[in-house]
Amino acid sequence: MPIQWREAMAVGDESVDADHRQLIDLINKVELILTAAGGHIELEATLDELGAYTHAHFEREEHLMQCVGYPGLVAHRQAHRELRTQFGALHKAMTAAKAQALTATETSRLVTLLRDWLLDHVLKEDMKVKAFLKK
Repeated sequence: MPIQWREAMAVGDESVDADHRQLIDLINKVELILTAAGGHIELEATLDELGAYTHAHFEREEHLMQCVGYPGLVAHRQAHRELRTQFGALHKAMTAAKAQALTATETSRLVTLLRDWLLDHVLKEDMKVKAFLKK
């Protein structure tokens, strides 16, 4: 079932919220491709797009946190690094597989990582910044 944007997900910064909506769309697209037969080339392209967009989003978000004096910036930046590392390892494994079908374990790991990242990181960790944006 695709993830749906809800206003409760908004952190209160227009650019960050727009990024989060775009990330939801990309994660939903990855999941859709994974449930369809074939689609390795489309999956690889979508993962490339997701990786690039995530990198740009993290930079924008960290810059915003720095501008508002968010005290949890260092820990948040480290969480971003860890997420990029996990995503990069899965992306590399899937790219190396090329035309071979992904195993159920690889598919499950990717979906879990993407959903956990979105739901746990964005909705819990990013929400901590909301109070600082109101100041």
